[in-house]
Amino acid sequence: MSEFQLIKALNFLLLLLLLLIDSAYSEIIFEERFDDGWQSRWVLSDWKRIEGKAGTFKHTAGKWAADPDDKGIQTYNDAKHYAISAKIPEFSNKDRTLVFQYSIKFEQDIECGGGYIKLLSGYVNQKKFGGDTPYSLMFGPDICSTQKKKLHAIVSYQGQNYPIKKEIQCETDKLTHFYTFILRPDASYSILVDNRERETGSLYTDWDILPPPKIKDVHAKKPADWDDREYIFDPNDVKPEGYDSIPAEIPDPKAKKPADWDEEDDGIWRAKKVPNPAYKGPWKRKKIKNPNYKGKWKTPWIDNPEFEDDPDLYVLKPIKYVGIEVWQVKAGSVYDNILICDDPDYARAVVEDIWAKNKEIEKDAFEEAEKARRAKEEEDGKKAKENGDKKRDRGRHRRTQIHEHDVTTNKPYQYASWMNYESCLKAANFSFELHLREKIVYLGNGNMGFIRIFRTSLIALDALSRKNRNLTYILNTHHHYDHTGGNMELKEMYGAKVIGSEIDRDRIPGIDMVLKDGDKWMFAGHEVLVIETPGHTRGHISFYFPGSQAIFTGDTLFSLSCGKLFEGTPEQGGVRWICYQYFVKYDNMRLKFAPDWDLLPLNPQFVSFEIYYYQECAPYPLLDLGFSDSKSLSDDESDLGLGGIRLAPCSMLLFIDNAPLDFLREPPMYYNNYLPVFQMFSSLKKIASLPDDTSVYCGHEYTLSNSKFALSIEPGNEALKSYAAHVAHLRNKGLPTIPTTLKKEKLCNPFLRTSSMEIRQSLKIPDTANDAEALGAIRQAKDNF
Repeated sequence: MSEFQLIKALNFLLLLLLLLIDSAYSEIIFEERFDDGWQSRWVLSDWKRIEGKAGTFKHTAGKWAADPDDKGIQTYNDAKHYAISAKIPEFSNKDRTLVFQYSIKFEQDIECGGGYIKLLSGYVNQKKFGGDTPYSLMFGPDICSTQKKKLHAIVSYQGQNYPIKKEIQCETDKLTHFYTFILRPDASYSILVDNRERETGSLYTDWDILPPPKIKDVHAKKPADWDDREYIFDPNDVKPEGYDSIPAEIPDPKAKKPADWDEEDDGIWRAKKVPNPAYKGPWKRKKIKNPNYKGKWKTPWIDNPEFEDDPDLYVLKPIKYVGIEVWQVKAGSVYDNILICDDPDYARAVVEDIWAKNKEIEKDAFEEAEKARRAKEEEDGKKAKENGDKKRDRGRHRRTQIHEHDVTTNKPYQYASWMNYESCLKAANFSFELHLREKIVYLGNGNMGFIRIFRTSLIALDALSRKNRNLTYILNTHHHYDHTGGNMELKEMYGAKVIGSEIDRDRIPGIDMVLKDGDKWMFAGHEVLVIETPGHTRGHISFYFPGSQAIFTGDTLFSLSCGKLFEGTPEQGGVRWICYQYFVKYDNMRLKFAPDWDLLPLNPQFVSFEIYYYQECAPYPLLDLGFSDSKSLSDDESDLGLGGIRLAPCSMLLFIDNAPLDFLREPPMYYNNYLPVFQMFSSLKKIASLPDDTSVYCGHEYTLSNSKFALSIEPGNEALKSYAAHVAHLRNKGLPTIPTTLKKEKLCNPFLRTSSMEIRQSLKIPDTANDAEALGAIRQAKDNF
């Protein structure tokens, strides 16, 4: 035993002696410090193990601790379900206080996961203990992104679970915290965090276990003679005689006619007017206290006929087990110091002995660890930048030596690869190479707008030069600049042909070949089917390779989402919008590209950006989509200011800092459009009709943020939970989540699940809304998420 542990043990023994008299009639039911031999007391469940979804625990004090030998158990595997339990002496809290306490440290950046503990009654098969095992009390923190950071306190009564009605926030830092739940025989409770009371009240009022004992009398009415006027006009107050004849202004009594005033030339002299001090304004009868005032009438409370008191409301079924059953996207939580007793003073003393004495030591250890982590990240960043510069230099040198590369394959994961996916992921955009026999096809599903800002398509050029490949075709799914901005440079460099939608032929730079819905294009022995998928833009198309069961959806279908709704046609209905394009002169400014691209210092020049205005157009009104604050504009309106303008989210919106804008309004260019809810719904149906095992390649890496939104509106979707955990695991390792599959998207993507009752209830979508209208509501919720 170390000297530190010996001193700690002696202090604790002294504390026990001091509490001996007070605790003579108290009982410690269960106390677990996870010292040697803890595994003999705890049983790890096999729940979810066959499916490969069960996690294990590690016996450790964690990365930073006041005493490295004071260990707990830590969740060890990312994206797993955890279930472990210990049998305890049977305990009933009838006629006695229940104290349930433990400590937990979220060492990880916990994005989504629980940190609570359960008390179980009756017989429990500990090897099968899991999420569906009944419990008597569940208490502790539960965190999911920024949407949920709460303390659970769920009580079981007559076989039904009742959560506390109050919103109680839990701690979210990376240090140890103690959580205490106290339930007394009078049905009162207290919740403490680190020995400080966070909430208190009663089971009767803070849980909906029993109907309320008193209710308002809905049949009561205010008596006709009830006078609730606190003040009344004084009936004895009379307006003074001549009050109304008092003028508001009078001639200035101090004024004197000038000596040189000539009435023949200047007219009759009159003194200027000044406010009359005797004038008091319009007469008002004064108010006095109402002698008949009875106070404000309130609906009286009466006994609730449905209320039946239960004096044993606080009594839980006899407790036989304590169990940890949680799901965590990112593991690393350390459980320790579990205590079940009937003495709040003893529990308080434990917190003082362990937490109060050690919190500063632990905090110092954490700050040192953070300091070391930041230093390492800075060093790694410098090395990565140096390596990146070297790679770009090598790429420029090799570009003159590029030749065609022989590749023959027909498997989706082989013939569709990322062009320098590390760079693509940094920009949240994807570009793909298709290796078809002796030809290379480039699908500009992202990143080209990003690299265009650097005046050269560095990412694509570097990827091609490193692999010694030539570029034959450039396939554009739609006209947006972040998909077509590199067309001309790549075309000039390689002589590649640009292919795109017939509808967008005037908006895609350098287009050589136009395609429309249903066209079949044979290339190097592979059939390519063109599918029109409007919604994000009018001319959006997707490329389907039936022989390899792969589809490139651009910005129509993302993993767990769909594209934003920008362009449509009036034939199928929609919400009209107008886009004004402004040219902005900037000097000594920095531009930032949505959503998270780095700030780039640029030379003085001109750029353009777009501002979107919405106006209503039947049959799909703005109000249905939540655009009630939008500004309506006429087609000929051109002199526009920026005040009160609602900007639509768009893929190339520029954020401009540090300088005033010089607008050149000669002339502003604009065009009308319709928000294409129904077109997007139709496009998604087309894609969803393909075989379930179709691989989906989309234009952007938004899956992690999409998963958070999807979980917020359909938290009960088990397939979604599992996929979201997998997505978090991939992104934590810096890996892409694309391709996905249609089967997975049908199970998890809310935009392909518009008939889900859970989603409709979460967003309060009316039962009368059809699936297309539901999609519009989901899209609006996603835009505001």
